[in-house]
Amino acid sequence: MNDIEKCESLKKKTIYEKISQIPAIGLLFALFQAFLTPTGSLIVKLVPELHPIELMIVASSFQLLAYFCIVLKEKNSLLPAKDERWIMLIRCVCGFVTASTWFTSIPYLPLGDASAIGLSAPIFVAIFARVILKESIGLTQAFSIVATIVGGFLILQPPFIFGIGEEINANHRIIGTSLAFLSVISSSMVCISLRKLQKTPVSVIIFLFSLFYVIVGPIALGITGNLRLPSEFKSYLLLFFFGMIGVCAQICLSLAFRLEQAGPVSLALSFGVVFAYVYQ
Repeated sequence: MNDIEKCESLKKKTIYEKISQIPAIGLLFALFQAFLTPTGSLIVKLVPELHPIELMIVASSFQLLAYFCIVLKEKNSLLPAKDERWIMLIRCVCGFVTASTWFTSIPYLPLGDASAIGLSAPIFVAIFARVILKESIGLTQAFSIVATIVGGFLILQPPFIFGIGEEINANHRIIGTSLAFLSVISSSMVCISLRKLQKTPVSVIIFLFSLFYVIVGPIALGITGNLRLPSEFKSYLLLFFFGMIGVCAQICLSLAFRLEQAGPVSLALSFGVVFAYVYQ
């Protein structure tokens, strides 16, 4: 192949193909997503008058518009690959449960407590990856997971273990803890489904998940009767930032699990506790 043919070949490569050649780029996407998640949780704390699912509907609306344009630009089908449609449905359902339960748990728990519970995610991801994806769990990875979880608990010192910090109603703690653990288990299945979605473009995955949330979210709010509008300009501004965070977080998460194995990515995501500690 001569130089001209090489140049033409490089031009024909998609953005994803170019990105995938960068060493450890998947882990970098995971680390950035680890920063975005606690930032979104902080915004949920700052807008208490709105239900967290309502915030997620706003974020999903941003994502829906942004990735619809990307899908059109890339001239991709709006449907997933034919043999990945059931996996895509699992990703949408588990993603809805993950986001809804996680952000709903935030008003019930201190950010440190919720983040400490989130540290258990690498364990479930590693187990599911071993059972479903047949990915190996090396001794180094297992030690890193345990060390990360123990270190995170020692740094955050969650009140439900150390008995210090802000006082919380017992019922609120039970509700918040249950929701957070449900979110962790569901998010593990999201990670596995993303790893399995190798043929469907990332933009289509995010578009379909966003569409699913925009449709199902209002139904859930209508049933619970929690749909309301913001009362202050600050709330609208925070909603905008929350939407932008959602756009970036989804593409980082999808690319991370497509480019790297599920175990190492879930470990990188656990670094979010550092940012949660700073915010707390």
